[in-house]
Amino acid sequence: ENRLRTVLMTGYNLGVRPKINSTEAIAVYLDVALHQVIEVVSKSQLLITNLRVKHYWKDEFLVWDPAEFSGLSKIRIPSEEIWRPDIYLFNRQQEEDVVIPDTRAELNHTGHVTWTYIITMRSTCLQRLLGFPNDEQICPLQFGSWTSDIQALDLYNMSSAGDITGTVQNEEWELVSMIAERNVELYSCCPHPYVDVMYYIKIVRRPLYYYYYFVSPCVIIMVLTLTGFWLPPDCEEKLSLSITMLLSVVFYLQLLAEKLPPDSHDVPVLGQFYAAILVIVGLSALVTAATMNFHFPEPDRQPVPDWLRRIALGSRPRPTPGLILYPRDDIEDVIRRDSIASRDSETGEATVNQYDGQHSSANGRVTKTSSSNGIKHRKMFSYHRMTETKRRKDLQAAIQAEWKLVGIFADRCLFVLFLVVCITTLPQILLQH
Repeated sequence: ENRLRTVLMTGYNLGVRPKINSTEAIAVYLDVALHQVIEVVSKSQLLITNLRVKHYWKDEFLVWDPAEFSGLSKIRIPSEEIWRPDIYLFNRQQEEDVVIPDTRAELNHTGHVTWTYIITMRSTCLQRLLGFPNDEQICPLQFGSWTSDIQALDLYNMSSAGDITGTVQNEEWELVSMIAERNVELYSCCPHPYVDVMYYIKIVRRPLYYYYYFVSPCVIIMVLTLTGFWLPPDCEEKLSLSITMLLSVVFYLQLLAEKLPPDSHDVPVLGQFYAAILVIVGLSALVTAATMNFHFPEPDRQPVPDWLRRIALGSRPRPTPGLILYPRDDIEDVIRRDSIASRDSETGEATVNQYDGQHSSANGRVTKTSSSNGIKHRKMFSYHRMTETKRRKDLQAAIQAEWKLVGIFADRCLFVLFLVVCITTLPQILLQH
């Protein structure tokens, strides 16, 4: 073997294409096996793989007769000592140049060379995340020569698909296929076309992790938001619950945004799911504020309008225990009589006071009769005021009770509405892929 190597390497120039006829191209065959998909970084559009790369070609300067060397027909020599094709990964994403391992090459007596090495590659994988987390990605690996066109080096794929029989399974991604394709491209810079071989790695994401950590919390948030409509009307924490749920969805949306690249073409399914929940929770906060305004009306609020009374309360509304609900006409009549009575009582009291003062000035003393009449008038006016005040309070309590019933009716209607929206919208978003 030592004598054979000495003979072969004598006068050998590894910088010269090993072709006796310099006008002919060297046929190089490429075979790639995928050992492992190490990581797919969606944020930076990066695919990290561990590959076994094999090159096959014929070196016409390294041919011998086995009979002259004790029947030795095959040897292994350091690959850096012979000519090697300059085949590189075009779409690599590495800060420094890739160092090709200097493994040994297998040399046959016919001149056929087999050179194999294992390398970890970081390549670009542009992802379409519309179906995330139920998405599938096709990541290309483009191999070709930087300097040799088709007249100098003709590249072929050894088979129609890469070898994935011994691939180590990835926890997040399931490997489906690895198709090989040969391309001949003519570039504007050069008179002759260049050849490259593309390996398309098809992978499917396993969505269980994202369903468990991203979808299920939002479903719980949505359920808690819907239960907010069933809280008692006088519970002031209703609005706080809606705001808290809204902030929770925003928090999870930020976590999702940190995992995905900025994409102006497609909004992922999970992002649409979050946006739908965000809208639902936001609207629930708004309507909660509106219904709380029904539950806690202002003291001088007007009675419930007729159209709203017919929708929310019906023809025979049930009164709240302890409060009297007046018909609409009676309520307006009482308000009118209250204003007139208040005006008359104030005028009457002023008249009595004026009369008492004049009578005392004229006679220099307060007679027993006038004093008795003044006291009687004051008692009468005080009683009238107390009566009207009580009537006014009862009236406002009845109005407030009606508005609270309207608020309860609105809560129930909104619960049904939001439940229908959630049931019809969210599953369609998740299953649209």
